[in-house]
Amino acid sequence: MVRTEFSAARGSTLVYFLGIGALALICGLGAAVFWSNSIVSGALLVPCAACLFGASILAYRLTARPVMLRISHEGIYLKRLGVTFPWEALARIERMDWQGTPLFALIRTDAPHPVFEERTVLLGAALNARLGLPDLAIQMSHYDGTAEDFEAAVRAAGGTAIQDSASEPVGA
Repeated sequence: MVRTEFSAARGSTLVYFLGIGALALICGLGAAVFWSNSIVSGALLVPCAACLFGASILAYRLTARPVMLRISHEGIYLKRLGVTFPWEALARIERMDWQGTPLFALIRTDAPHPVFEERTVLLGAALNARLGLPDLAIQMSHYDGTAEDFEAAVRAAGGTAIQDSASEPVGA
């Protein structure tokens, strides 16, 4: 049984961690400066708490290195959606170009499958549509592997074929 796992990319996660940490610091300092005005300090503490929560999630990803993407004989598991897309539910995987970065679109079969009715999958598809992306997309720059690693893992797991997209670059 071949199983390939990818964690969050350290570089991009660290950049987000530092950015959100700086934002939390700015909001926290602003709340301290305006402490006598409870409306202003309260309004600054809410985004500060949200940023600290986000920073704690990113700190977990940096230190514990959890599996964010798994490719196995069962299918493709995406932690951000919390589901495994079985191979029989995928018609093909298309390799596309999105703003100079390889992007893999998971194209579903015509037959209905319960995994596509999951709330997180529907929400992810809606957000991707607003960005002009395919419903289900994987961008390997978010993970600690390359596009070639993804393709090799799909081949090794016996998954569906990867095809280059014949359309224009996505998001151009």
